[in-house]
Amino acid sequence: MRATDIAGTEARVHSEGDAGTVLLLPGAAYPADGPLHWYAGRAAALRGWEVLALGGLAPAEDVSGWADRLLDDLAARAEAGRALVVAKDRSCGALAGALARGIPGVWLTPDLHDPAVAAALSTAPALGLVVGATEDGTWDVRVAARIRGFEVFQVGGPDANLEDRHDPHRSLDLLRRLIDRVGALVERVGA
Repeated sequence: MRATDIAGTEARVHSEGDAGTVLLLPGAAYPADGPLHWYAGRAAALRGWEVLALGGLAPAEDVSGWADRLLDDLAARAEAGRALVVAKDRSCGALAGALARGIPGVWLTPDLHDPAVAAALSTAPALGLVVGATEDGTWDVRVAARIRGFEVFQVGGPDANLEDRHDPHRSLDLLRRLIDRVGALVERVGA
């Protein structure tokens, strides 16, 4: 994998493609090349998209400022205006900025207790996928029920990484179901 720069931050190019650009944003303790991101990126790569995985972890402070710089760069480099962001937990602070730029996203385990995230998800119809697990402390089923415009993939039982620690086969099945949804979203964005 070769490296590239996006808004002054190193990213790894997971795949080359000209159908659009996907930016994989890390979580607070979950790198952008973890399984959820990796397979989401593969779903896009198989459809001809360039996939960039940001190095490091999401910052603890000023997530929206960090995300705005990345999203501006993503929007500028995306082919034919086709861009997609895949964000995990803390990096879902990019949600408002992505909506403002018309960039769809896959929002993996966003903190639904964060008023800004909850407000953006409940008021802005947008193309995207919101993923959460009922056993994740950042997920709130009442807030999830008010999400509008986004597809919601809510699963009972696993942790914030969609891992069922007692049943690895279920974990793999959840990952497969997630990737099917990501692939469908990439096709809708690319249409």
